[in-house]
Amino acid sequence: MNPVSQANLRDRMKEAYLGYRLNQPELVDLLNRGSKAEKASVVEDLFTKYTAKETDWREGSFTSEQVQGALQSLGLKEQFQGLSEDRVWSAEDRAVYRRLSQPTHDPVVPVSPGPVVLDPRLAAKLDQDFASWDRDGSTRLEKSELDYLMSGGFYGEKLEVANDPPTAAALATVMRYHSLLEAGNPNDGSGISLTDVVAWTADTERVSSGAMIAVNEVYAEYLEKAQGMTDFRALDSETIAPGEIRQGVSGSCVLLATAAGLTESALASKFQANSNGTYTISLEGDVTETVTEPSLAERLYQSQGKDADRWPALLEIAAAQHRATQPGWSSQRGEEKPGLRSFINGIEPEFAFAVLTGKEMDQRSLDEMTLAQTRELLTRVVGQNGPVICGSRPTASTDFINCEELHNGIANGHCYSVKGYDPDTQTVTLQNPTHGKEWEHHKDESKDGVFSMPLKDFYSSYRWVASAKLDAAA
Repeated sequence: MNPVSQANLRDRMKEAYLGYRLNQPELVDLLNRGSKAEKASVVEDLFTKYTAKETDWREGSFTSEQVQGALQSLGLKEQFQGLSEDRVWSAEDRAVYRRLSQPTHDPVVPVSPGPVVLDPRLAAKLDQDFASWDRDGSTRLEKSELDYLMSGGFYGEKLEVANDPPTAAALATVMRYHSLLEAGNPNDGSGISLTDVVAWTADTERVSSGAMIAVNEVYAEYLEKAQGMTDFRALDSETIAPGEIRQGVSGSCVLLATAAGLTESALASKFQANSNGTYTISLEGDVTETVTEPSLAERLYQSQGKDADRWPALLEIAAAQHRATQPGWSSQRGEEKPGLRSFINGIEPEFAFAVLTGKEMDQRSLDEMTLAQTRELLTRVVGQNGPVICGSRPTASTDFINCEELHNGIANGHCYSVKGYDPDTQTVTLQNPTHGKEWEHHKDESKDGVFSMPLKDFYSSYRWVASAKLDAAA
């Protein structure tokens, strides 16, 4: 390799290693080949092969000394050792810390099981009910049509459909994977068509096996759950507690993480069952929303509490109903006929704090703060004035190598509740509203979504922190 191409390839290796697209054996192999002056084209071809998402080459034997030597040659060890508490870390700096602070952590890419097609039961259900679900006769199932059915219609006229267990499981699955399913035949327009269904059922050559496995597993899970969720418990028998939130499909992590920061009494006081079978949800500022009993399809799709309790879904729906009344917000969804689920997705921190606490929110970007400043911020806001939430590093592209990929158990682009900060041990305690997916390096047996991590790991994995505004005197 000439000096220019070698330097360029080394930069790309560094980027790929930080983005978890090169594992340690792959990195060592590429650098060994380069040092032996193999043809640039050979190393380039191997680099392309190794960085493919489905490739996880681990042949041969490589020592930890060789791995450390590879990191040294790319300048990663020097960069890691130069990280300072008093300098703002770049996105690459944070990736360097995540990758090098856990030297034995080298995730394995799951092996593809080969072609997988759509569950025949779900395909048959779609074929059977497609025409009745397609309300406008467009030969496409749009999200707004699925949302209408899941809600039981505008006046409850479709509740029998939404409460039928097999139909509810199918509706919740199709809504959840709408974007994937409508791409079965990418040339027939938006929305799910019957040709999309046929493609996923028969065209095994182009099916994404990992994605289709997820669809099938979720559908089977929903179908099993639906059979046991036909009885509706009284609301006062449900366990309304911040630690019992289990986020569903909707992108409501900001709302739920904020709710998880309320006291148990403050959270429980927001729910009231009415004699007519509806529920009054009290938001802040004298705002209340009347919510009807969620359908079975909605209970599968939306968030749940302990033992499939529905109070988190009621909170989501109430917030969505209120959000839909805000001027100009509907047009931001990018949909001509947005449904309820659209208004639940992407609720902003400002809105969540306003409706759940009645307080103004103060959001700070960790991308503009040093580690020392982050320590001071957490010391000041945690436990002082209500909920504190934080957002993880942004969602990485599925196609391009990106150093924002976390691969440490923390989900990219997700909101967490900050439950505590210990300044003596410099440890942050967090709660994931999904009730799972904890930091990879501090798992426990509880599987409740609550975990602790050192401040440096928090700083390198999260992008912002939000809390209620403190008084000037504070």
